[in-house]
Amino acid sequence: MGEDLRFYLSHGLFSSFAADPGTKLLLKTLAQQNAVPKNGRIFDAGCGTGIIAVSLKKKFPDADITAVDRDALALYFTSKNAVHNGIGEQGFKVTAGLLPGSLKIPAGTAPQKYDLIVSNIPAKAGNPVIADFLRNCGLHLTADGFAAVVIVAPLAAFAEECLNLAGAEIRYREEDRQYSVFHFKPPVNETVRTFPEIYERSKVDISGVYGLPEFDSISYSTKLILEVLRGYSCGGKTLIWNPGIGHLPAACSSAAELTIAGNDLLQLKACDYNSTAGSVHYHLPFFSALEQSAVTKQNYIIAVPDFVSGAGAEHGIISTAGKLLEPGGKLLVAGKSSDMARLEKSRKDFSVKHSIKYRGFRVILLQQPGSRR
Repeated sequence: MGEDLRFYLSHGLFSSFAADPGTKLLLKTLAQQNAVPKNGRIFDAGCGTGIIAVSLKKKFPDADITAVDRDALALYFTSKNAVHNGIGEQGFKVTAGLLPGSLKIPAGTAPQKYDLIVSNIPAKAGNPVIADFLRNCGLHLTADGFAAVVIVAPLAAFAEECLNLAGAEIRYREEDRQYSVFHFKPPVNETVRTFPEIYERSKVDISGVYGLPEFDSISYSTKLILEVLRGYSCGGKTLIWNPGIGHLPAACSSAAELTIAGNDLLQLKACDYNSTAGSVHYHLPFFSALEQSAVTKQNYIIAVPDFVSGAGAEHGIISTAGKLLEPGGKLLVAGKSSDMARLEKSRKDFSVKHSIKYRGFRVILLQQPGSRR
C-alpha cells in the first residue's frame, strides 16, 4: 500500500519467511479498488502476525482497527509489529477470538458494527467454519459496510458457492494460481450460532473439532502420555500445556486442582466442551509466559510444546518448569524424538523417571529435586 513497513515473523506461525502472496493480493485489491474506509471501523479476522491490520492502520491512521486471532502467539506478534512500525494503542486493538466466534455477540447486547471486515481465511479452519463466517459476517457490518477476503485457490469454488447460496453480492473478484480474493456484501443473517454448533466435527465421548487434529483418532503423543499416566498418575495441582481437544484433561480429572494453558484458544474451548474436569485457563503465547501469569506452584506439569527448529525451546521449558514445580514435582513432556533428545540434554537438575518411544515420538517424565516418592 505504498508504505515502508518491517515485520517480525515466527516459525510457529503461518508464512514464517515473508508476507504470503495471498495477503499481498488482498492488500493490492483493496488499494486498487480504493475500498478502504479511511475513517471507518475495520475488523481483521485471523490476523496472524498482523500484516494486514498494521498495513491498513499505517496507511489510514484515522481508521479504527480490531485485530483478532485464536493464537496467542499471533496476537503477541501483531502487537509487536504494531509497535515496531510506529503504531500506538489509539485506534488499534488486538484481542483473542475464533474466526466466527470472535464476531459473536454477548446475550442482550447489540452487535459491534464494522465498515470493513478483512481476512486471509485459514484453510485449516474447516469448511463448516469458513461457511459460517462467509454467510453470517453481515450481522456485523454497517449499512454501507462490506467484507474482503482471500482464500487458497482449491477452496475458491467452495467460497463462491457459500456466498451465492447466502445471497451475498460479490462486488469484485480477482485470482491467481494460488489465491482468490472476494469483495462482497453479505446479507444480514440474524442467526447467531454457538461454539460447538459450528466447530463440532464428530460426536463421541471426546468430540472432534474442526481446525484441530485428533478428530478421528488420538495422536501418538497423546497415546504415549496416557500410557505414562497409567503408571504415574497425576495428583495434587496439575497443569497441562497445549491440552488438545480434551483427552488429557479427562485423564487428569482426579487432580486436586487442574489448570490448562496454551497458545490456541480453540484447544481451550474444546477442552471446556469435552471434559467434565473443572479447570482454570490461561491463553498465552508461549510456555515461558506462564512465569508472568497467576499460575501457582504445581505438583505435575504435562506439556505438549510446539518445538520450533533452532529456537531452543527445550531450555525455556526446563527453566520455566523448574520455577513452577514444587520440590519433587513431575514434568511430563511429549514431542518428536529429536526434540526430546535435546530436552533431555537440557534437563539440568531434573532426573529421568520414565521414557517411552513410539513411531518417531517420545515422552519423558522428569522429576524436580526433592521428594522421590
